[in-house]
Amino acid sequence: MLQSRFDEEYARVADFLELLAMRLTQDSALANDLAQDTIYRALSNCEHFEEGTNFKAWMSTIMRNTFISGYRKRVRTPHHVSTAVFAAGNQQAMSRNDGPGNLTIKEMLVELSNLDEVYARPFTLHYSGYRYEEIAQLMQLPIGTVKSRIFAARRQLKDKLRLQR
Repeated sequence: MLQSRFDEEYARVADFLELLAMRLTQDSALANDLAQDTIYRALSNCEHFEEGTNFKAWMSTIMRNTFISGYRKRVRTPHHVSTAVFAAGNQQAMSRNDGPGNLTIKEMLVELSNLDEVYARPFTLHYSGYRYEEIAQLMQLPIGTVKSRIFAARRQLKDKLRLQR
């Protein structure tokens, strides 16, 4: 379809598409965005339009599919609420903990330094944010060995710190 033909056909159905966009979105700004996205997609794919078919139905289908795709995208995307907003809205649910911690960082670091280097290094790297694959690459070890050493380090630290209490 040629650009001039597209313009003619679009001018004929523009009012209908605006009403359809408004009915789908229930918001004038979103309706304008949907109409623009529909025009863009239609122009991008005008070579797929078959002469003699219903232009109004073709554009309506593009608009409906664009709206559905946008809706699915919005539903899948999690909404982030800042911690400050969340905390401000939940003042009654919060409680204060003034009790001393059962374990100080100093005690944990002492026990970590007492671990064998074979276990301490992968554990420290993992705790620092490295992924298992990265640790395996750095230490030139199979990934299974890295995972088992981190698990063993956790277990040893847990046992030693439990005995201190």
